[in-house]
Order: sequence, then C-alpha cells, then structure tokens
Amino acid sequence: MNIRECYSETNEFRSHDFVEMIVLDGCFIIELFCKFTRLVDKDPNDPIFKMNWIIPFLMRDFLKLENQIPFRVLQSLFDILALNSGISFAWLTLKFFSYMLERPASVLDKASTFDGKHLLDLVRLSFCPTDNRERPRDEKRDTFLRFIQPAEKLHRAGIKFKTRNNKDSFLDIKFTNGVLRIPPLPMDDFISSFFLNCVAFEQCYGHCPKYITDYTTFLGGLIHTPTDAGFLSDHKIIENFFGTDEEVACFFTNVGKDVAFEIRRSYLSKLIEDVNEYYWNDWHVRWASLRHKYFDSPWSGISVLAAIFLLILTTIQAAFAVISYIRPSNNN
Repeated sequence: MNIRECYSETNEFRSHDFVEMIVLDGCFIIELFCKFTRLVDKDPNDPIFKMNWIIPFLMRDFLKLENQIPFRVLQSLFDILALNSGISFAWLTLKFFSYMLERPASVLDKASTFDGKHLLDLVRLSFCPTDNRERPRDEKRDTFLRFIQPAEKLHRAGIKFKTRNNKDSFLDIKFTNGVLRIPPLPMDDFISSFFLNCVAFEQCYGHCPKYITDYTTFLGGLIHTPTDAGFLSDHKIIENFFGTDEEVACFFTNVGKDVAFEIRRSYLSKLIEDVNEYYWNDWHVRWASLRHKYFDSPWSGISVLAAIFLLILTTIQAAFAVISYIRPSNNN
C-alpha cells in the first residue's frame, strides 16, 4: 500500500521518517483504544488517564481531518498485535468514541460492516443509513425546491416539533401529519468540531453521500436566529451545552457557508418538500393563527369554551322563548 498517496503534502519527510511517524502514531492510537476500553490492562498512574481533560482532548484531535491515518494502516497494525479478543478494530474504535458520541450496541454490532477510510469516516458512517450510495438527482422532478423555513415560522404555521427516539442516529428526521420529529442533539464543543470536520471531509471527497452536510445545512435553515435556537432547546431537540442561543445560531449559520449543497440530492429533500407543502397551505396557516390567538394558554382556551357554552345556552333560551310564544298563539 502506498500511504503517501493518501496525503497531499509528504515531500518534507524522508521515506524512513514518514513510515516511522505513521507507525508510532498508529501504535499510540491502538494502545490508547485498548487501554481505554479495558481490552488490556492500564497503569493506574498513567497521566493520560489521571487527568480528566486529556481523553476528550485526544478524541477531538483524533477526529480532525488533518490528523487522519488511513484506516487500513491502523487495521494492519491491530492485526499484528494478534490479541485474539474476537473483536474488530472498527468495533474498538466506535467503543472508544462512544465516551463522547454515544454509539448503542445495535450500532457497535454492525461496526465491521462500515468501510471507513479513516477514523473520522468510520465514526461518520456509524450515523449514516446503511445504504451509503450517493443519491442521484431526480431530473424529472421540479428543479426548484424552496429550502426549509425557520423553526419559529414553521411553528406559527401550525407545524409541531417533537423529539424522535432514535439513539442510533440523529440523522433520522421524520415529518408526518404536521409533526416534525427530530432526534435530540447534545450540542457541545465536541459535536461542533465533529460536524465541521465531517462537512470538510464530505466536501473534499466527492464520491461519498453528504449526510452530515445535509443535516447541518437543514438545521441551519431551521435556526436563523437565537429565538429559533431557543425554541428548539425548549422542545428538547437541541440539548445546549455549547453556549448561548446566539452562539448555537451562529454556528449553524456558519457551518453551511460556502459548502456545496444540492437540495434535490439531499436525503432530506422529500421531507423538506412535504414541510413546505404544509407550510404554504393557507388553511394550515389560518387554523394555526386561530389556535395561537385563542388557545395559546389554558385560560384563553377556557375563556373561549365558556363563551361557546354561553352562546349555546343563549341559543337554547331563545329557542324556548320562541316555542313558548308560538304555543299560546296556537291555543288561541
């Protein structure tokens, strides 16, 4: 295998130095993975494990695009160790990163099926649908498709926001009967770094489906302002450990800048189309406006119901008055 072909700039390294650097880095990664997951014993006095901040720092560093080592190199080094543990290096990798990006057992069991090019790609693929082929552009459909409206606007048009219980992937967004169901996203410094590096990788590598780009661009459409970010936080869709609502809105606004995004090739294109159809329906907008105006709080709802009840009583009273007037007239 020609490892140099995986990097754009390696001329400053002599062949021996380059190989030594790759092997040492790879061995460090494998040793850390094995110790962290208790596959092998670790020294209780090891400073890497005694200081709580080091492991999260290393995890974030391992997932930077510029720090990637070809996965086949790491796999070869892992095979040389011959630990006879019965687990794959892909499983070990996802287990390690589960400390910051929770990967349930259902995903870990499929780890060996993910054909990652490096650590970043492997973790990225663990969130993507099993069918990772790039979605072809449907030329038969209307080429123009409006992008998603901000969350507050959708809410005012009657669209409800609810969390979707799917620990396997935050990408699994659904829209049915006016309800947009989105898996909760724990938003922090680590996930923001992961998103940035995944988007950068998807932009650089043209032959992989751009699921993370599609997802972050979609959230960027929902979150135009800090108010939108706060709205999604209130609905438990964004679990904000990142900063203020303004910082969350700023991140999703910036992550989608200057990226290639083809809405018709997005895995969310049909969902966006369905949401837009609901949003631009005048009946839904009027009904939502009526509901927000008269049923926005329990007291306003009770007031409306009381008014309707009084109207019914008044109508009944008027009906009895008419009946009592007509009957004496008939008797005469």
